[in-house]
Amino acid sequence: MGKQLLKCMRIKWRLLLIGLAIFLVFLIFSRFYHVGYTARFTEDESGFLVRLHQIALERKVTLVGQINEQGTKVFGSLSIYLLLPFAILGGFTPTSVFYGAAFWGVITALALLYLIFKVNIKMAFLSAILIIIWFPLVQTGRWAWNPNLIPLWVALGLVCYFLAQGNVRYKSLVYFMSGIFFGLAIHQHYYAVFGTGIFIAIIAIESLIKRDFKNLLLPGVGFIAMLLPFVVFDLRHPPGIFILGASKQAHVTSLSQIVGNIVNFGGQVLRYYAGSQFLTFVLLFLLTLLVIFDVVKRNKALIFLLPSIFQICVISVLGLYFPHYFFVIIPFFLVYIIYPRKIIGRITSYFILIVLIIGSLGSFIPAITKAPVDPNLPTVEKITTVLKNQIKSGDLKNVNIVTLASPDHNTEGRKYRDLLLVPDNLQIKSTGEYSITDNLFVVSTSSISVVRNDPAVEISNFRNGKLRGTWQIEGSNWVVYLLNKN
Repeated sequence: MGKQLLKCMRIKWRLLLIGLAIFLVFLIFSRFYHVGYTARFTEDESGFLVRLHQIALERKVTLVGQINEQGTKVFGSLSIYLLLPFAILGGFTPTSVFYGAAFWGVITALALLYLIFKVNIKMAFLSAILIIIWFPLVQTGRWAWNPNLIPLWVALGLVCYFLAQGNVRYKSLVYFMSGIFFGLAIHQHYYAVFGTGIFIAIIAIESLIKRDFKNLLLPGVGFIAMLLPFVVFDLRHPPGIFILGASKQAHVTSLSQIVGNIVNFGGQVLRYYAGSQFLTFVLLFLLTLLVIFDVVKRNKALIFLLPSIFQICVISVLGLYFPHYFFVIIPFFLVYIIYPRKIIGRITSYFILIVLIIGSLGSFIPAITKAPVDPNLPTVEKITTVLKNQIKSGDLKNVNIVTLASPDHNTEGRKYRDLLLVPDNLQIKSTGEYSITDNLFVVSTSSISVVRNDPAVEISNFRNGKLRGTWQIEGSNWVVYLLNKN
């Protein structure tokens, strides 16, 4: 009898290891395949690369990470330090940081898988499939942008929370680390404070109810410890940039607008999760059933839904919707869905997972095969190579860049300016110096005649200037023109 039991256990372990190996293969494929081509590379990402290169050159540890083009938003530098090793290994090419993002995307998925095993192993199979192909995780797991690492820290915070619910050793330390991880999410984007902050409050209330006074404040202490560096920085650099910058983003609206925003933003979040309009309604119906079931049964699962509701409500007051404002609720939402339930609740949870998987099937292939912006990253790199080669070989002076008559709406060519700086530090005239520019590179998808007639003021002094060169970018409809001043 003992030998048969041991044999069964060995078989189960082998099957588990095989399953994990298969999961890992598909996971790595979903995060790394074609990542250089499908990378979303705009002025946001190019500015991030410049900031990363700057910190690497100065070798100065700083809290100041990416600053947006308008200079109105300042983010923490945690993403920079996480992606810096990959940038150094890749010679600071744009693609290198996207491989770094894919690496952290794999780590995030593994953290979520471990969380699923801790919460409800019975739903591990469907949940594992969802982790591999769910669009919010695929997108954030392949994109080198500051907010996209939020799910990693929230997942690790939840792992620590569930570990602390058991008989784990050093429970106080684990509780403290949960607060640390939740606080690190705010280093990725300050709007993560709402979802993580409300859950820290929930943990404190839960400890109070259990009379667990020893661990009552530890998650909050860890959480605040991660916020203090920003406060100290602002106090030392008056009037400050972090807290002041975050407060400037508030857009308080009327009560009717807030209610409308809650409905609208909540619907857009569900649409982002479900992948289609029809499945959004199906998901909403199933979620409503699940919430009713949990309320009737007084299921603890509701505490993992509260961060999602609170995040949506607060952002509705602020008045602006962007998907990355809600990245913080992805792990909370997943835990809420898979939390252990009985009969009707369990069946509803299974159906929700199936709906999410079906919705992901339509978005997964485009996410790993199609470029989300035009020009794609390989084309951007080819254009930058042309610019660098011509500036260096022709020893051009008073050079500037403009992007006209093309799908690229950033007419100032910000991404190309940034890539000229990394790693060669090629300096050109600024966006306010077109009037004293002698050599103008025009990046476009149109003919030179269309470019000359473009109404943009940047080309005013070059409409009748000599065309010194034309470079068609291989494998694309993009072209680079070099014009002399009139």
